[in-house]
Amino acid sequence: MKLFLDIINHLSIKRKLMMLSMVTSTIAVLITCTGFVLFEIVEERTDMIDEMTLVGKILAEEISSALAYNERDVIDESLSALKVRDSILQACVFDINGNEFTKFVRVKSLDCKEIPKINKKYIFYSNGILDKHLIFVTDIKHEGIKRGSLYTFTSLQKINDKVIMSLYNSGVLFIIIIGISYVISRILQRNISEPIMHLADISYAVRSGDYDIRANHISQDELGELTEAFNGMLNEIQDSKINLEKKVKKRTADMEKAMKVKSDFLSNMSHEIRTPIHGIMNYAEFLAHDWKKLAEEKRFDFVKKLYTNSDRLLSLINNLLDLSKLDANKMDFHFKECDLGELLKNAIEEVEPLYIAKNLELNFNDYGKLKFIASFDKERILQVIRNLFSNAIKFTKDGTISADIKFTEFTNSQGSTHKGLVLSIKDEGLGIPEKELKYIFDKFNQSTHTRTGAGGTGLGLAICKDIISAHHGILWAENNKDEKGATFSFAIPLTQKKRKKMKS
Repeated sequence: MKLFLDIINHLSIKRKLMMLSMVTSTIAVLITCTGFVLFEIVEERTDMIDEMTLVGKILAEEISSALAYNERDVIDESLSALKVRDSILQACVFDINGNEFTKFVRVKSLDCKEIPKINKKYIFYSNGILDKHLIFVTDIKHEGIKRGSLYTFTSLQKINDKVIMSLYNSGVLFIIIIGISYVISRILQRNISEPIMHLADISYAVRSGDYDIRANHISQDELGELTEAFNGMLNEIQDSKINLEKKVKKRTADMEKAMKVKSDFLSNMSHEIRTPIHGIMNYAEFLAHDWKKLAEEKRFDFVKKLYTNSDRLLSLINNLLDLSKLDANKMDFHFKECDLGELLKNAIEEVEPLYIAKNLELNFNDYGKLKFIASFDKERILQVIRNLFSNAIKFTKDGTISADIKFTEFTNSQGSTHKGLVLSIKDEGLGIPEKELKYIFDKFNQSTHTRTGAGGTGLGLAICKDIISAHHGILWAENNKDEKGATFSFAIPLTQKKRKKMKS
């Protein structure tokens, strides 16, 4: 095999093309001839099986009653009708115990006593290269009860003769087609090999460093298109050679930036996880070792701190799980029509203890009977509102937090325009550096203000963005004009056309 491959590798492109053409033609003709012969065999055998199925069924019905009453003469008379079918050589009738009852013999093929009992309807019996007989089995039933079996032997000589004739015709056709293919291959290989050899010469020159050389258009077929593409590739190589260093520097800078963001996130996340865990362990240790020594008020204080740290850790884990589901497109969204104004009121009630504890004021316009109905996932949108409120309260030391809803028309990131609702939450907190506004919702990113101020993991806003995107909406932030703080807003359509899991 290795010697054969070495010989092939040293052949010229002309001879390789000739060999490829001849081998392809040979394989194609062989497959065609083989398919033709197999089709002949299958078709003839199928016809014979259908014919013997019908003959066996009719004959079994005729002799069923006679077999039930042991009327051998009647069965022999029925079997004698098989004389008109030259292909049927022999038939054997067996009773229910498998004993030979009677038989019809035109040409003895196999003694009835030597017939193997088979569970299939038929078998092809062979004593040479080709199958010689078709042995067909039909159950003989009388009044729904099996009385015996009918075995018929059919000659396959006619089929074998047709197979041999098909092989002969296929062989003649094979020789003719191969001869024609050889002549055509000799003509076509010149038109193929010359342009290829020209391209090979050009490639040797390019490999030597000559990027100014170009290939000539010798033909107008696919090789001509290949030549044109080859010349275009040389043009691109020249351009890329000039810009390669710039692209390498840019990608290196981008990679360093991405690695820094990842490193900062992992460092911050490690701190965020360790802090509540250490708190839980420390307070649990105090309670376990000094329970009897601690006053009841101190115990309550430690348990409260255990709960606070556990809640913080659970919130962090839930955020990580939500982010993982959103990235894997496995978060379920259940859309139905709800009142966004009512949902906002519920969120305000939930965060009331937080802003009261910081002596903050929260303003929300009560629109009376006006309803803000839209189709959305109530729990997920509540999660977004809750997160935006939590951030506003967290990053506002003193002042007022405002919330507002109104009808709007917006264009989402996919370029679709929708009629919808926009909900805005305005704080008087740290604000966001202008250059970081477009990155604040990216995963693993935090504002420099939050990293040095109130803390946080940088996951909440990324999750909010994915949830709003799944609603075909948009989420954005902007610094308040002429005053401190920022305003976070999201817009969602009034209706949802596709109610399924979506990914931002």
